[in-house]
Amino acid sequence: MRGTDGCSVFGLWGSLILDYSYSMNRNCSLSLFTLRRAGSEGRRSKERFPGSLNPVESRGGTSMKLNQLRGPIQMSSLWLMCWIALFSMIGCFVENAKAEDTSEQRFRYEIVDGAVTLEGVKEEFFNHSSFSIPRQIEGMDVVCIGSSVFAFCDSLASVTIPDSVKSIGYHAFEGRSKLTSVTIPDSVKYLGSSAFQDCFILGSVTIGNSVKRIGSRAFYYCESLPSVTIGDSVTEIGYEAFGRSALRSVTMSDSVKSIKDFAFYNCTSLHSVTIGNSVKSIGEHAFSRCTSLASVTIPDSVESIGNFAFYKCTSLTSATVPDSVTMTGYLAFQGCPWQPPYRPNQ
Repeated sequence: MRGTDGCSVFGLWGSLILDYSYSMNRNCSLSLFTLRRAGSEGRRSKERFPGSLNPVESRGGTSMKLNQLRGPIQMSSLWLMCWIALFSMIGCFVENAKAEDTSEQRFRYEIVDGAVTLEGVKEEFFNHSSFSIPRQIEGMDVVCIGSSVFAFCDSLASVTIPDSVKSIGYHAFEGRSKLTSVTIPDSVKYLGSSAFQDCFILGSVTIGNSVKRIGSRAFYYCESLPSVTIGDSVTEIGYEAFGRSALRSVTMSDSVKSIKDFAFYNCTSLHSVTIGNSVKSIGEHAFSRCTSLASVTIPDSVESIGNFAFYKCTSLTSATVPDSVTMTGYLAFQGCPWQPPYRPNQ
């Protein structure tokens, strides 16, 4: 923003004033020259034609006022130059003030055991569209983005998270409807519930390789989010973590052990899903109403499929269910074109 603020803006004003001053002085100089010339011609005319009523005589009479005009003209130029100096001083003051507006001054924070937790954004910065979270405040690492930190930042469109952050709290970015992308660094181990819920135009998410759990509703109703790759350390995908999102494809790493209830519920654009080879349980309604899902392969690691897990996946025509599955829940595939073979022991 500095390119359009501070000294640059006031410098522009100063330049305009300087141009005006130059133009005015030039015009005044021309006027004085004309008046002097007219006065000289008037005197010569009077000497040639005593008693003449030549019009030049009347103009020549104004030469008597040159000394009277010179003072106001010079004073006007002086005032303009003063305005230039004033604007330049104000501009530099604003620029210096902005330079001192560091990232850490935008946040309320708490220091516990030598580590910083962000608690919120100061009111005067609510309308800012871009934030770069500092790596350190007062010489100590920022390790946590606390609950609802950006709750009142309705204009938030971009954010940079440093590699010092280890956890992102509940509702940290919830409802930031202008946020378009986010990169969660490898340092983050915990992603809180509803962290990015209702970020309607969030179109790109990179989840770092240290996140162990994706909290409940972490990306719920992210209706512009087309794809996600689950990091190598995630062990659990929480309740409704991606429910009602615009996901078209999902790839889970082999670290994932549990897919909780409603994790991908009503993702109507989801057509491709790769379930990791360590998943042991698929929760209730985990993929229910994913109406574009055409096929799914359930790995040998899965032992249970919850009630309504694939309920009303109306495009599901192919599925592989291994013998390792010992419990298939009530109406797990109800409303799907494909139906699992009958197994008396389930």
